[in-house]
Parts: sequence; structure tokens; C-alpha cells
Amino acid sequence: MLGIGTVINVTAIICGGLLGLNFGHLLKARVQEILMVACGLDVEKSEFLSENDLVTGIRNRNYYQHEINNLLQAAQESVTYVFCDVNGLHETNNKFGHEAGDRMLIALASELAKSFGQDMSFRFGGDEFLAIALDERLDKVQAKSDQILSNLKKQCYHVSIGIK
Repeated sequence: MLGIGTVINVTAIICGGLLGLNFGHLLKARVQEILMVACGLDVEKSEFLSENDLVTGIRNRNYYQHEINNLLQAAQESVTYVFCDVNGLHETNNKFGHEAGDRMLIALASELAKSFGQDMSFRFGGDEFLAIALDERLDKVQAKSDQILSNLKKQCYHVSIGIK
């Protein structure tokens, strides 16, 4: 049940929006908080949901966009990007169902997290993933990527990986 203060806040935001007032990020955050409370979500759970991919459990694009500068500043010498794309996801979803497609995504996410760390592995959406290696030699990153491909191939999953 919403309290009177919540109703007033929501009303003020809606009315302000109708009048063309720009409340910016401050009120956007407040609206999200109000909606979370109204829906029974706590702030900690909401933060988790905003930073992690619900299907794979690894970090999502939102987390990457907010944390990339901090991640890059942690590097002493080099940053290597590992771009991944799951091949055949659309076909798998159509032929075997989304649960089968989700298993493909989870398998890749698991391999990335195991090789590069949970906080350095990201699902950008759909079948696109990114991992970041800080201060690792390129041959070591290549070896990790080759191992990921090998492990996924054993499960009959095919992934394209590019390293930059």
C-alpha cells in the first residue's frame, strides 16, 4: 500500500512532467525508488538487477557503462578486450526453444567469468559478450580464449571471439 507521501511525490512528478518540467536524474532516481517500494523491491535487490544480466548472472552493459573508467584506471600497463558472439542463437531459439538458447548464453558467460573474472565479463545483450583483461600478456589472453572455444565446442556450442 502506498503512503500519502509516496502518492504526493508521484503526483508531483506526473504533474510536473505534464507541465513540461524537466526533473532530470534526481527525480528519475526518486521515481525508481518509489516504484521499487510500491512493487516490494528493496534497493539492494534493485541495484543487483540493474548491474547483472538475469539470464547469465554476469555483469551487464549498464554496469560496464558505469564502471568502465574505474576498470581502466585499475590497469597498470595494458587493457585487452575480448569480444564474443554466440553463433546460431536465433536458430537454436527457434528450433529448440529459448531455454536451449539460454543454456548457450549461460555456458559462454560461465567460461568468461571463469577465465576473466565475474566483474570483468559482460553481456551486452542478445548474443554479444565482452571480457576485459587488465595487464595480461596477449598470448595469455589468446590461450584463455582458445580454451573457452574448446570448452564450448565440446558442448556443441559455437562462438566467435575477437581480441583487441
